[in-house]
Amino acid sequence: EEYMNELNMRFKKSKTNRVVDFETEGFEGLKTDMEETTNDYLDKNLFEALSELDIDEMELIDMRFFEKRPFKEIADIYGIGESACKIRVYRIIEKLRTKLKNI
Repeated sequence: EEYMNELNMRFKKSKTNRVVDFETEGFEGLKTDMEETTNDYLDKNLFEALSELDIDEMELIDMRFFEKRPFKEIADIYGIGESACKIRVYRIIEKLRTKLKNI
């Protein structure tokens, strides 16, 4: 809970007006897609890795895991194909995995 509040504050203070609402269910979905297990140490490090994403990357993660939008809807918002959208999201997940290994 503490980490989610901290991460929410970081993105609320960002240059964009977008507010990212991190909640536990979406966070668990992200960890599942990353094939990560649940523990406090991982949670803290994943929050740190998320906070290092740029705004565009965070918006994609937010829409997919916290707003639970389907890839098709996200692709329509971005004006790209659904497969291109999936590739972007999974590249961000891979970036998060790499960051976790380096934290």
